[in-house]
Amino acid sequence: MPIIPPDHGPWRTPSSQPPFVTVQRSHSGDYAVTVRPGADPVDVSSALGAVPVDTVFTEAFGDIDITLIFR
Repeated sequence: MPIIPPDHGPWRTPSSQPPFVTVQRSHSGDYAVTVRPGADPVDVSSALGAVPVDTVFTEAFGDIDITLIFR
């Protein structure tokens, strides 16, 4: 699947693939937001809605799949 979405409408995560953006909470209470290639601003902003507003961005990991850590 190409990274650039088709021009005939919005694309969605293929059923056989993981979501483009995921949010997971660690045992220490940090939130990890992982963004895969192909994610669009709506995917990212929707996922960030699950991160509490009193957290702050602390670090990032990755080179293709990027993981943002909020503490």
